[in-house]
Amino acid sequence: MQHIIGYQVQNHNGEQWAKRSSQEVLTENTALTDLQEAKEKRPGERWGLIAISCGDIREPSLEAPLSSTAEQYRVLMVSTAHLSKSDCVAIQKLAEDCKCNMIMGRDTGWYVKLFDDPTSNQDYEGMSENFHTLLRAVLAAGFMMIEFDSAAGIHSELGPTYDE
Repeated sequence: MQHIIGYQVQNHNGEQWAKRSSQEVLTENTALTDLQEAKEKRPGERWGLIAISCGDIREPSLEAPLSSTAEQYRVLMVSTAHLSKSDCVAIQKLAEDCKCNMIMGRDTGWYVKLFDDPTSNQDYEGMSENFHTLLRAVLAAGFMMIEFDSAAGIHSELGPTYDE
């Protein structure tokens, strides 16, 4: 009995879904998602799930199982230039406050974990309205964490920047 190492989604002509390489081997979760998408977007073709066994593909490119888990979120890198001097002082105090577990300090900036509910991200004492507006914009764009870093890029969509 062959050991299954993963899956591919192909149509009746052997075409890979989503222009994936024929060497790429997917996890079951990703393959099932791809199969559903293929059937919805190109219903006239016969799409199927192909089990790939060890040895079927000479040098397979295996998808990392954790890359398809639902337990993940997006992080946006944002320059610390988006923070005023008073916001930098206040965010550092919050990072040092053991009761504030959503902000963590680093040598070059801070991580700010966002709550799903936008109103829950508005209670950071000492932070400016510009800071809270930035949090709302980042959350609305689908990110759940901000990495404020001195080496990160400036995003004009996130409001003003400040001289250091």
